[in-house]
Amino acid sequence: GSSCRHVATVAGLRRGGFDVASLVSFPTGQPYAVSYTSTQPVGVNIASQTEGEEAGSVLAPQASTQWLFAEGFRPVGEPGATSAVTEYLKLYNPSAVATTIEITLNYNNGDHETFRSNLPSRAGIRIDIHSLVTGTKATLGTVEGVGSFYGVKVQSAVPIVAFAGHFDDFLGGGFGTLGTPLGSLGTAG
Repeated sequence: GSSCRHVATVAGLRRGGFDVASLVSFPTGQPYAVSYTSTQPVGVNIASQTEGEEAGSVLAPQASTQWLFAEGFRPVGEPGATSAVTEYLKLYNPSAVATTIEITLNYNNGDHETFRSNLPSRAGIRIDIHSLVTGTKATLGTVEGVGSFYGVKVQSAVPIVAFAGHFDDFLGGGFGTLGTPLGSLGTAG
């Protein structure tokens, strides 16, 4: 990986900002992470384009070894045929060591599926949640003929940051959120 640095001075009780794409050598077209430090307490958020829509999120104030997300949904259908609803995870590892992450989908019918993936040091990845829904949960659904409903748990041996996004063509938009952090906490940047 590589890194770009930028220093911004913002007066008290004011807003400031900059466009990360304007940084020299910024890695456009690939996942990235932003970390920050400040001499004073600040709130930091990021605006971005996702699925052709404006999106945004606050930056995580901490990393955690476990993150929980509620209310996931995948409509029934073969892979690639369910593009009306898109769900994804963005995971970032701020630590100096690579880690194995574990993603568990806990379905409304009591079943669960667990998947593992590598998350490099100081790097971010994007995971299509719908690609993790397999077998009859994808083709028939946990609510037959409708789709599968689930919660998502992300775990890691080292503290990471986890964000989930959901876009729904039926409703004409979407949302994204940091999960609920549990487990051991660490620094997000």
